Amino acid sequence: MSKYMMLIKELDSLNVEFLLKDLAGGKDPSEYELKIINDIASRKNLDLGIMNAVIHYALLQDEMKLKRSSLEKAASILEKEGVRNVAEALLVFREYRNKKPTNLNREGAPSVSGIHNHGSALEDVESILRKLGELEKNVNDRFERLDNQLDRIENRIDGLQMNFNRLNSEFEKAFTIIDKRFTQLDAKFEKNKGRFTTE
Repeated sequence: MSKYMMLIKELDSLNVEFLLKDLAGGKDPSEYELKIINDIASRKNLDLGIMNAVIHYALLQDEMKLKRSSLEKAASILEKEGVRNVAEALLVFREYRNKKPTNLNREGAPSVSGIHNHGSALEDVESILRKLGELEKNVNDRFERLDNQLDRIENRIDGLQMNFNRLNSEFEKAFTIIDKRFTQLDAKFEKNKGRFTTE
């Protein structure tokens, strides 16, 4: 998986507090910072992944300093462009930073048509990620089933071993009894041997 795809996956899954802590080198975010972020996400109706993209972009723009004005500006860009996912958000920010003239509107932000031209490719990427996730789940399920089958086989072997040990013990007892009986018969024969000879 490329670094770009890994970034998309992380932004889609990490909670805001963990993302801020990670980007700040382990320092916990303040309650004020979290309040600002929650307020912007709520007003702009941004989901977790897209809000994380906003934070990521704003921090890069301001040398890793979290400023409300930068967060508001970044969130407004995405709201205006109507982005639908993290991949589109990162594309908007990248083109906005580079100021590509072919995809910029009069205000310098990427145009909606420029972004949505990438829609089918982004949907293909999302489809591949979903399929990879399903494949991983199927593989894990197969391994779990095989694990359960191995456990059952081991239990069956243990049961057979116990039966073998029990039968072996019973055979030993039976042979002991037979040997004892032969010893008794042999002694009896020796005892009566002289009388048979005399007669």
